[in-house]
Amino acid sequence: MKIKHSLDFPIVNANQERDVHLVLKLQAPFREPSPREPIALTLVLDRSGSMGGHPIEQARKACKQVIQNLRNDDYFSLVIFDDVADVVVPHGRFGNYSNEDLLERISRIHSRGCTNLTGGWEAAQSEIQNTPAGIPRRILLLTDGLLNRGVTEPGHVLEKMTAGLTIHGIRTSCLGFGDHYDEEILSDIANATHGSFYDVKSADNLPGIFKKELEGLLEVSVQNIQAKVKSSKQVLSWRTIDAIPRKEINGKTANLSIGDLQSEEERVVTFRISTKMLKLPKQDKKDPKLLTIEFSYDIIGQEDIAKKHKRKVARVGVTNDPTEARVNRSILGPLSTQIAGLAIRESHDLQERGQQDEARNHLLKAIEVLNSYGDASTQEAIDSLHHILRRLETWTARDKKMALYASRSYRKHRTKEAWTSEDMIQPLFKQ
Repeated sequence: MKIKHSLDFPIVNANQERDVHLVLKLQAPFREPSPREPIALTLVLDRSGSMGGHPIEQARKACKQVIQNLRNDDYFSLVIFDDVADVVVPHGRFGNYSNEDLLERISRIHSRGCTNLTGGWEAAQSEIQNTPAGIPRRILLLTDGLLNRGVTEPGHVLEKMTAGLTIHGIRTSCLGFGDHYDEEILSDIANATHGSFYDVKSADNLPGIFKKELEGLLEVSVQNIQAKVKSSKQVLSWRTIDAIPRKEINGKTANLSIGDLQSEEERVVTFRISTKMLKLPKQDKKDPKLLTIEFSYDIIGQEDIAKKHKRKVARVGVTNDPTEARVNRSILGPLSTQIAGLAIRESHDLQERGQQDEARNHLLKAIEVLNSYGDASTQEAIDSLHHILRRLETWTARDKKMALYASRSYRKHRTKEAWTSEDMIQPLFKQ
């Protein structure tokens, strides 16, 4: 895996506290096409009352299309939930079922009751965790509602699903359907378990999303990317613009769990670093160190899986000449997209607290910052901020979904993760 790192300001003014951005570009290697390997897939379908009519009909149609793309040596199960969870298709080799039997079981799914999402996921985990070792495991969770039965406290929900990844290697992708699902919990589940999050405005999009998930399972070339980040004494604090799961080790060191990448996929991870007042280094001394990042990850080859390690050290130059502290324009494209994604999320939170003026001013300030670079590569990010700005005046449930979906996608900056929003234009970094 190629890892390139750059600062937005490689040289900063001496004796000034300031923020700099460290942009990491992770490029997965090409994975040679190989004979189709088995996968394990569990569909978890919300069948609560709000799914009645066209939504449940389309969901059934999508499920039927999924099974038409599976092979005999794959593993498959189907769980439905309302107030309780029911296993429609127990987990096992797909070849053990007849298509006619599966289609008949799916056709009998009807809507009723409330939304015990956690119970549905736990039933799915009980099924898929028995998959033979070495086979990738993915739960696809589709819901159109809120958590209103069973375990509903977000922290407890995330704890359960994160344990599913840690103990059983189960990644969970979430499909929020319609205008009433809980976009925050679904996005958080996907982040914590290295799955994807899809904003599905119409059930007509479900078949294409399921197909994309199947392809993604087959094309992973780097998995379990971990980063141990140690900050120097020159750093006051640091954070990632993306909401990457972070575990503190001590006051200066933390572990990040970044996830997986598909063949030739690029992901951008950006750190916002607050520095102390830096002094000019003495002659023949290296520039001040900011962060040391130690990566570990698995490369999936034709015959085996190889463990790899890389180390990157981010240093910054210091000058007394203000004309030398110039922006690195080569990274403004991805950096501006991630800055916009963070501003959208923060504006969303202000709007949700009833602080519309503050939300508007926050977006305007971000637009001003991006305009100050005077570079055409920031225009797409600026346009996205203007789009959200216009929506603040009405701010419907659909606007909330659109804003959080766009924010997450911009900040994660994965080139092969599907774009499903019908409310915003697909960003250029998506392939």
